[in-house]
Amino acid sequence: MTATPTTKRTPTVSLLAKLVSISKATRTLMGYKLAEIGIHPGQDELLLTLARDTPQSVTHLADVLKVRAPSVSRMLDRLAESGLVERVPDATDDRRTVVRITPAGTQMQCRIREVWQALENEFQEMPDRDRAQKDLGLVKDVLSTRLRRLR
Repeated sequence: MTATPTTKRTPTVSLLAKLVSISKATRTLMGYKLAEIGIHPGQDELLLTLARDTPQSVTHLADVLKVRAPSVSRMLDRLAESGLVERVPDATDDRRTVVRITPAGTQMQCRIREVWQALENEFQEMPDRDRAQKDLGLVKDVLSTRLRRLR
């Protein structure tokens, strides 16, 4: 009896390739739409994270957005230059600075939500939309868990 050599299966990366492709396409499409209102990708999520009467720390924003604090700080610099946010002393600790959205930032939040809703509406006619939404939620959960372990 002759033994047949075992062959290792090369894992496929088709799911990963699709996720990367979807991510790039979504980011590009969002980039075009957000550019029309003067916002860069990522700044939209940051602005939507801010609440009018609740100043937040850069560290907290980074945790919520799942990015590093220096990335948030750079985005905030640009948003502050545009008058959409402002850095103010923390009311509980004078050594710290927190971020507060400005009235112009609150108006921009409305515009961002309109852009997001317009893009969401384009998916309303997607076949089996509920299943896709559920499956993408599972993928998001897996990625979030892995990311938390790395941070």
